[in-house]
Amino acid sequence: MSAGAWHMYLWVKNDANSLVQREPGVWDHWSNQNHLFRRIPMLCQRWRSWLSHLADFNH
Repeated sequence: MSAGAWHMYLWVKNDANSLVQREPGVWDHWSNQNHLFRRIPMLCQRWRSWLSHLADFNH
């Protein structure tokens, strides 16, 4: 795996970890479900940019 792809993998993995870890401030005001639904559009956007980055990287 290239360094760029590895960096992207860690970036996505850390973001996924932040979904399941307790985040003071956010978790005080949002339930688990609401927090997840709020994050989904941003996560989809990240995955889209990540996939397009890999596509550009491979060509």
